[in-house]
Amino acid sequence: MQVLKVIYIICAAIAGLAIIVAAVKSKRARHYLIISALIGIAALIVASITGSFTGFGLPINLWTLICSAVLSLPGVILMIILKLVWIF
Repeated sequence: MQVLKVIYIICAAIAGLAIIVAAVKSKRARHYLIISALIGIAALIVASITGSFTGFGLPINLWTLICSAVLSLPGVILMIILKLVWIF
């Protein structure tokens, strides 16, 4: 199980770096990062709200907000996967 956790952390780091590289190459880097963060936070809120209907949701706390803001949608998907395999 420990190896799986390391693999997920590496995937999250790669996704974060890909978002940062795309933002730097973009002419509007700040605009891209702000929109990306808002999409991630919106996805976290949707995942949290649908948790009351499905019985499976993500908590909204400092760490999940940071992860969803920095990694955007891939970060929220990664948190859902981590919760499914009981690591998170």
